[in-house]
Amino acid sequence: MSTFTDPTEDAFTVSVPAGWSTKGGVQRASELAATVYVVATSPDSATTIGIGDPSIPPFALPTDGQPAGGTVKNAAGATATVAAYETGAQFAADYAQRAYGSTCTGMQAAGTQAEPDLVQQVQTQSAKFAGEVGAPPPSVNFDGASARFTCQFNGAPYAVGVLAVTGLQQNPNGPGGYWAVPAIVSYRTPAASQAPTEQMARSMEQSLQHTPQWDARMASATKQLIAGMQAQANQLAAMTQRDNAMLNANENRLNANLNAGHAAFMQQFNAQGAARTAAWNQHMYNKETGQQSEMRYINNQTCVQWWDAAHTRCRTTAQ
Repeated sequence: MSTFTDPTEDAFTVSVPAGWSTKGGVQRASELAATVYVVATSPDSATTIGIGDPSIPPFALPTDGQPAGGTVKNAAGATATVAAYETGAQFAADYAQRAYGSTCTGMQAAGTQAEPDLVQQVQTQSAKFAGEVGAPPPSVNFDGASARFTCQFNGAPYAVGVLAVTGLQQNPNGPGGYWAVPAIVSYRTPAASQAPTEQMARSMEQSLQHTPQWDARMASATKQLIAGMQAQANQLAAMTQRDNAMLNANENRLNANLNAGHAAFMQQFNAQGAARTAAWNQHMYNKETGQQSEMRYINNQTCVQWWDAAHTRCRTTAQ
């Protein structure tokens, strides 16, 4: 074995078979969306082992407003393909067909198995990175499996194997969410070499180590993103609080105007009612006074004693 060092960003090292042709590096979709990959090919070109694949995008779950087949931008600034979630076994099988089906013809499934050790490795890496960022580990459900196939390549029997871990993060507040493939290992090799080739692929994957400098760079960029998102959230919260205060002030002002208008109306209404009552009372008083005067005239009576100084209401009469 020999050590291959990432030539693009000095991001990682990995042990590869000595004498094999190896290429790899880091491919970025954004400052935060970076894929590490390695492809090693035997001297006779019969066997190829791959770790990681930049062509695999992040994925977004379909929703009513986000149908499958479209694309969206995720929080890392990468373009995510909208597609239904696939388990580790489903993705491993699909990837084998996509990556090798065009050259290794007549592919036939030769078995699948769970890969709990690979899942544990991904979970440990995820928790480690979260610790470096200073954030709690994301709520992601990981699932890992391997799938194997037989096929024909250049007229000879060949074997294809894929080990994959998928991670699903659903939206806790509604429909939708994201999923990704944090680990993918694949190989194509002559059928007789399948067992040692798969062991070599697993060893290579386990030997891949990020450099501390690169991890620190990714952690710093992620911290900046989180800080920016938190600042935006705080700004939005402040704007919401300010808008709510304005709405409450407007509501209180409108209520005060309504209450003042109602009070003025009731005061005027009550005053008019008192005036009407007084006028009615005066009308009835005048009516009774007129009736009394008329009756005195009819009866030829004279008032000899009045109730009031104005001589409008008679108290005692005489013939």
